Parts: sequence; structure tokens; C-alpha cells
Amino acid sequence: MQMPNIVGTPRNHAQRFALARLCAMLSRLMSWFRGWFLVCGVLSVGCGRTPLDEPVPSRYLAFVADRDALTQFAPYVVDVMNEADLTPRRLGAPGEKNDYVDLAWSPDGRWLAYSNDEGYIAADADKDFVEAWRGSCSAAPVWSVSIRLAACIDSADDALRMLDANSGVTLAAIPVAGWLYPRDYAWSPAEDRLAFVRDIEGSQLSTLSILESDGEEHAVPMAALKYLRFQWSLDGRWLAFEGKDDDGESAWVVDTRQPALPPQPVGASNGQMTWGRGSLILRHGKVLSAVDASRSPIETTVISDALYGFWISRDGSVLAYATPKGLTFASLSAGRITMLSTAPIGDAAEVLIAGQNALVISQQHPKYARHVTTHGGPVSYFGSSGERMDESALSPDGRRALLALANETRSRLLRVDFESMSSHTVFESKNGIGALQWVAPQRYSFEVGAALYLGFASNKAPILLHGPYSNLRDLGQVKWQPKERDR
Repeated sequence: MQMPNIVGTPRNHAQRFALARLCAMLSRLMSWFRGWFLVCGVLSVGCGRTPLDEPVPSRYLAFVADRDALTQFAPYVVDVMNEADLTPRRLGAPGEKNDYVDLAWSPDGRWLAYSNDEGYIAADADKDFVEAWRGSCSAAPVWSVSIRLAACIDSADDALRMLDANSGVTLAAIPVAGWLYPRDYAWSPAEDRLAFVRDIEGSQLSTLSILESDGEEHAVPMAALKYLRFQWSLDGRWLAFEGKDDDGESAWVVDTRQPALPPQPVGASNGQMTWGRGSLILRHGKVLSAVDASRSPIETTVISDALYGFWISRDGSVLAYATPKGLTFASLSAGRITMLSTAPIGDAAEVLIAGQNALVISQQHPKYARHVTTHGGPVSYFGSSGERMDESALSPDGRRALLALANETRSRLLRVDFESMSSHTVFESKNGIGALQWVAPQRYSFEVGAALYLGFASNKAPILLHGPYSNLRDLGQVKWQPKERDR
């Protein structure tokens, strides 16, 4: 018996055609829904916000919001929000009397300190931002690298307090004369030691002290100075400080492993010194010098005697300095200086360096930006004729940059990729664009008016994180959690 050829019958062809049309319609419908959800996630207006669809770790951001800018009567409040779910959460109003609220994350991202009428509250991000402790600090706590300790000035008795970061319990209290700001005390990058300035009451003179983690104070054996400033070396071994005595502005270095030894003079200065890798870079007038404190005696090398300005990369490995010959780049390592290249740029007002890339901002107005590599090569210009550059930011890995550009009618945010030397306008607005922050190498935030946006290193469009407020509302400080933590 012969079986009928079912596949070839006209009736079966019609069924298959109808089924194919149905599948195609369902496919188009699903694509439409996917597109609609994508639009909602990009615009975040009218559609509701959606979680990030990129498989990246998420961070919290803390911001000050809901201040009545017209009457100035409503209190500031502190909100936190995770970029993964975009749902703001209110920590509470810090107080009615405060006209300013400060935010300070610990370097590991666990603690968020924010001010209230009586001082500062420390919230634990690992425990859903529950209040851990309160302290009567007149400025935000300065956290140690190990996050075991914090330090602040107690406004009640003007004492410099060393605190247990987990409980806020005072471990040591050092009375100080005068008034200290956070810039006047700082933790060592490598160890739990605190350097601070001690003012001499009734004068403009100050001395320098080091507070050990056990509360023991070591006074640096030095003459009192005016306008005392200090900096830790990158490895935490050395302290460089400068100030004014009868002979003028000078600088010294002290080995903090042997704080009882007298500091070593390193020459005159005019308030510009920065640590690189293995070297203290010091400016006096038009002379730029590198000081190798590890040598005995201390070794000083003159880099240039016709200096316009100098800049150092974030990690201290690259120095850029401007002279009549152009913009020169040099590497810094273990006290050695190796010249890399000189670019024909003579009007550098600011140089941002990360990796082998440098973003050079011009002195002239309207400002514009150029890119050059530290090892030489062509100079690239960004922006269009008639545009000014309002703000710039270099990514942590140095591979990308953000430029806020504007003309008389509009503003735009330009993202530049240095590896491909391509640029892409990622956002446009009639309002100004600013507060550019790289959250991580792949993500950044920016503000447009009182609205906060999150952008991406890919071509995905920025999404609205918060706002915009009405013209009676203020978006205050915006500070991202420095590191992601397990949740």
C-alpha cells in the first residue's frame, strides 16, 4: 500500500505557510517588546526605571537632595541608591540647623559618614546602612587605609581623635591648639599612622607630629614654621613638609621609621611639591627638581630651569612638565628619571595622565582639549569650531576621556576612546553638562541641571539615575562608593 505524500499536498503547504506567518508575527511582537523595554531603560522617563542590563558589579552612590533652594527652610536629606536597581533610599534628615551636609566614604566602600547637627553619623553599607556610631566631629572622618581606624577633630574640645572605625570608640585624643582642617592631618598610605600639624597657641607657627596606632605621639624635631604643609610619600616611609621661616619658603623630608632624627633640608620651595614614585618633585620659581630621599646624602637632580608648570600621573609613575621647548614626559621609578618624549604643546594649563595617555587642556579661552601619548606621536584635537570645553575627566585606566563641550545654543558630552582614536557624542542638552565622574573604567556619571545620569564605555545610551528636580530643588553632593562590596 502506497503511503500518501503528505509533505507535498497543497493543503499541507497552506498549513505550513499559516504557521510561518504566525511565528513571524510573534517574533516581531517580541522584538517590539524588547525594544520598548530598552527605550524605557534608556530614557527612564514615563516608562519607569529598569535595572542595568550589563553584567557589571554595582556600586552605591550617596547624594544630598531635597533642599528647598527658594526658602532655605527645608532640611537637607541624604539618599543612597544602588546603580543596579535605581531605587533611592532615604537615610534621614541630618538636622534642621545644618546649612551644609558632607559625605565621606571609607576607601573600601563599607562606611558612609554624613554630617548632622551634632557631628557625623557612620552608616554600615554591609548592613543595609544601619547607623553604627555617632561622633562629634567638626569635619568628616579621615579613614585609614586598613579601615581599622578613623580620625577627626572633635568640635566639643578641639581634640584630634583616633577612632575605632567599627564602633566609633575613641582610642586616643590629642589636644590641639587652634583649628585643624582635614588637610592638616592625614594617614600614611602604607601604615596606620597619622601625621598632623600642631599649632603653637598665640602665634602663626606650627610643628609636625606623628601619631602611632597605639596613641603614642612623636614630635618631629624641627623649628616651628609658618604656613606648614606636608605630604606622605607613596610608600608611606617619608614625610615631606614645607613652610616659611626667617630665610623664606623651604622644604624638608623626614624618615618616619626614625622620627627622632632631624629632618633633612631639600631646598627652597614656593608651595609646589608632589611625590612621584621614589622621588619628591619640587618647584622653586622656574626650577624643577627631583629629590631622592633614599640616598645618603639626599640627592637632588635639576630637571629644568625654565619651567612653566608640572603634573604627575595618579600612580606617580609619569611626570609631565612644560617649558619653552614644549610638553615633556618622563617616567619616575626608584629615584630614576627617564625622559620619554616632548610634544609641541606650549600652552598647557592642565595635564591629566593615566597609562600612556595624556589629556592636555589649553590655557587660552575658550579652552580646548588635545590628546598625546607619553611616548610621542601625533597630537589630536577634540571638539568643533565655536565650542568651548567646560569640563573633562580621564578614566582610571587612561583608555577613555569625557569632555563636556558647549556653544551658545547647546551642550554635549563627548566620549573619546584613545585606543581607536574615535569619539562619540553620548548626550546633548540645552542645559549645561558637568560634574563628570568615572565610577569605574566602564562607567561614569554626570549631571545636567539637577538630574544625575549614568553613562557607559560602550555605545549604550546614558540612563537617568535621579531627578530632575524642579527649580526649587537642589541636587547636592554626589559621591560614589569607592569599591563594590559583597551583598
